[in-house]
Amino acid sequence: MAESLLSVEDLHVSFPGAAGVVAPALTGVSFDVHEDETLAIVGESGSGKSVLALTAVGLMREPGARIQGRVVWRGDDVISGRGRRRWTRRGGIALLLPDSLHPLYRVGAQLSEAVRFHRGGSSAAARDRAIDLLEAVGVAAAHRRVDAYPHQLPDGIRQRAMIARALAGEPELLIADEPTAGLDLTIQAGILALLRDLTRRGDLAIVISTRDVRVAVEIADSIIVLEGGCVVERGPARQVLAGPEQPGTGALVRSVSWLGAPRGAPRPVSAHASEAPLIQVRDLVKHFPLGGEASFRRRAATVRAVDGISFDVMPGETLGVVGEAGCGKSTLGRVLVGLLEATAGQILFEGEDIAPLRGDGRMAARRNLQMVSGDPHSSLNPKRRVGAIIAEPLAIHGLRTGDGERRRRAQELMDQVGLNPEHVDRYPNAFSTQERERIAVARAIALEPRALVVDELPAGLEEADRAEILGLLSEVQQDTGLTLILITRDPSAVHHRCDRLLVMCLGKLAELASDDDLYSMPRHPYTGALLSAVPALARPRAERDRPRAERDRPRADREVSHAPTVAAENQGSAGRPGPGEPPPACRFYPRCPKAQELCAQEEPVLERRGAGGLAACHFPLSPEEIRELLPLGFHSRLD
Repeated sequence: MAESLLSVEDLHVSFPGAAGVVAPALTGVSFDVHEDETLAIVGESGSGKSVLALTAVGLMREPGARIQGRVVWRGDDVISGRGRRRWTRRGGIALLLPDSLHPLYRVGAQLSEAVRFHRGGSSAAARDRAIDLLEAVGVAAAHRRVDAYPHQLPDGIRQRAMIARALAGEPELLIADEPTAGLDLTIQAGILALLRDLTRRGDLAIVISTRDVRVAVEIADSIIVLEGGCVVERGPARQVLAGPEQPGTGALVRSVSWLGAPRGAPRPVSAHASEAPLIQVRDLVKHFPLGGEASFRRRAATVRAVDGISFDVMPGETLGVVGEAGCGKSTLGRVLVGLLEATAGQILFEGEDIAPLRGDGRMAARRNLQMVSGDPHSSLNPKRRVGAIIAEPLAIHGLRTGDGERRRRAQELMDQVGLNPEHVDRYPNAFSTQERERIAVARAIALEPRALVVDELPAGLEEADRAEILGLLSEVQQDTGLTLILITRDPSAVHHRCDRLLVMCLGKLAELASDDDLYSMPRHPYTGALLSAVPALARPRAERDRPRAERDRPRADREVSHAPTVAAENQGSAGRPGPGEPPPACRFYPRCPKAQELCAQEEPVLERRGAGGLAACHFPLSPEEIRELLPLGFHSRLD
């Protein structure tokens, strides 16, 4: 066993609560971190992960906090002043917190400050070292990005810059608190690959705290599970998560969506699948002009959020819309419900084109086509009671006349979505994020619409809460025959929940297929990249059979790879290509491992290419490449 770097011994942390009651945050926590080890601390929000991370580095400064036990770093007690000064100045331990870059200072200035704090030296030398650190974590054009402000960097590059600053003191241990929270899965995969690479190429151990057990599967050697501030389970990561012994650990594993997990009860097939489409989208375009007008020398820039897509939605169907952030899926949803005007194209609802409608015509169309916003915190008026919020659509459309009748309807809707009707007079701030999402669903179904667009469930939701909301939507659909359009950037979240899925890449359709076809036989390399970025308990056969040293190499370094690489993430002027500067033909070809000259010259047509669904790709994935990408549970249709 490698030497222990950090030992946490019987750690207790508590805070003063109301009326003098002591609220324990951690109770009897003990563990060791060894050289070159990656340890994951997993638990739900409020389980004590962040408190443990701050206490472990001696930064718990909460007034009145009571700390008992020991945190020993190479023989010194971190909690005492002497031990804290020793590792802080020498950079033995680094702490990586979410959004830890100051928004008002350039990235280079913040990295240089950390370099000079730990190593001293001149400003010029510190700047050179800052550029070296950015290059070491895979940031392309580091000499330019060193002068950028944090908000000017894409999510993945900004996260890499935070890691670079944490490495400025050349630490032996990196404690990372939720380093992938809120990131696209493809970006998350790149960050986790970077952290794995850092442990291999240098003397660095990592402790990562996360509420997503899939992250622990992807990166950790060992795991401890926190529940209510106590360690309830520990051991090798895959062994613990594949066969949890404690109910709390089992609940965490079941709460997330695993690719390759067996299907539960069959999803009811749409009873109206043989009827005419409810919604028909034809050559839909939505462009946004950027600041500035066109001139003789310069053409006005345009963001091509939705760029000529066509598809149908059947009555009672559940259609998933999947893609990375910035691909245009939320814009598509807003255009469908009339919150944004289409630049061109048609939206036929039961045969009538509703895209050009205005005034009363648009109002009538909205009654049948509603939307649930992805941010219930900003979409619910904090100054109105939830009963008034839910009943507002009824008042706008002149339904259920009388305040008493509308109030009763609001209470019925609250009961339908699993809320206590007696809370109808409360304000939104009295509800949790999950409960606010239920309020948003109740408001959206108040008019009994024919179709409902659900835009990206909040990132702040626990996985179990997310599953409950999706289950609620399925129940409403079964009760009312509602047509659902689920928008998400996590393809595992809607697996087994959709009849068909539509995959978007920079405003274009990359693939359109049934649930079974998309997850077992993806044809577009972009779809393959999205699916391969989802951590899975069952590794692909090729992964399972590789030696550990080879298996742990970043996917970008392997002979066959379809996950976007570090270089791909850095494409374009501000990261990967965006809708403001899309590639001229295939939107994925700058990042595609199968790209050829034809891909840069001719836009592929969405059509059936062998088995599976429709794909817009000149060189679709082969069965061998699909086996390389997908978990073992999906290979039966390929054998």
